[in-house]
Amino acid sequence: MKKSDLYELAIKILGLYLVVLIIGQLRDIFVYLMLFLQAKSDPQAFGNFNQAPVFSGLILGFIVLTTFSGLLIFKNRQITRLICKPGDYEESVKLFAEKEAIYEIALVLVGLVTIVLSLPDFIFKLKNHFNLVQADLPIQNNDTAFLITSGLKIIIGLIAVIYASQIAGLLTKKKIEI
Repeated sequence: MKKSDLYELAIKILGLYLVVLIIGQLRDIFVYLMLFLQAKSDPQAFGNFNQAPVFSGLILGFIVLTTFSGLLIFKNRQITRLICKPGDYEESVKLFAEKEAIYEIALVLVGLVTIVLSLPDFIFKLKNHFNLVQADLPIQNNDTAFLITSGLKIIIGLIAVIYASQIAGLLTKKKIEI
């Protein structure tokens, strides 16, 4: 394996980690969307504070992070060409495993970290949701958004762990360059 291959590998793994951060930002978007809609219907609730710039900034940050993550995952070869020296394409590096095995390990680790970090929040929000439903109390939209995004993180973490070898196979497929 060449040193440039190792750069490609690291860049793609960083992009996969950013996907986890994007899911967290998705939750923030849901919360601010609820606040934005509430401020539209009742401007006095927030002291006439305009929520639009905050919401727009959050959307812009989400788009930038998603674009950056996509570039790291799907255009890692081009990024590697920008950061590698000519010698990096010739210098060999000894690793304990092949690219696919490293991707599989990284996917399992990212999936497990995502599950471990999301599970306590999910359990807490789910317990509160059940308590509110049983007591016939109103459910806040932002609590529902937190519950949904925590559930999504757990599902994506499980997919990363369960299908790590298949995803790693997709990530290491050789692309035909014309």
